[in-house]
Amino acid sequence: MKALKFSLSLALFIMFSFSLFLGQTASLQPEPADQLPQFNKTNKSILENGNSIIAAAKVHSTTPARLWQESENIPLEQLTKSPVSSIGKLCKVSGVVQQIEELSPDDIDVPGTWSAILIQSPNKNSPFGLTNVEILFEGNTKLINPGSKITLAGYYVGTHEGQNLLGGTVESVVFVTNSIKVIAFSGRR
Repeated sequence: MKALKFSLSLALFIMFSFSLFLGQTASLQPEPADQLPQFNKTNKSILENGNSIIAAAKVHSTTPARLWQESENIPLEQLTKSPVSSIGKLCKVSGVVQQIEELSPDDIDVPGTWSAILIQSPNKNSPFGLTNVEILFEGNTKLINPGSKITLAGYYVGTHEGQNLLGGTVESVVFVTNSIKVIAFSGRR
């Protein structure tokens, strides 16, 4: 229980940091997915690699059904062990929603309705048995609440490193998507 409380506090801090990053993104108009720049596969940090904006444009021009169909199950153990080699891949990941925040158009200058979602997913290689997953989601969040179990299908864009409340460092994996399925609904808000 102590580890869970620590993880939740840590998750809130990471989500706040991610929201600040979203407010600093450059303007991007939608283009056909095949005309967009390629993912930066040499730097895992989303604060430096530019992959979130590339993925947001790709997601905006792709249907949720297509993202779901083209995504593959890649274990979080693989993403956390080798975070650079999977950048730009379409992956499916499941976890429990810890926090969700609908973003204003001023927070991200990419067309669409966007939200920042934080989930925790099982990872046997993690010290607490969980990995934080940050999600930039384009779509309706009406059925997504803290405590809901979801599965996303989206672009893995890299990692986000932040500082926890005790001064230590924590790294989250980051996805951009418009395709989320609620597996177990929670009415908690």
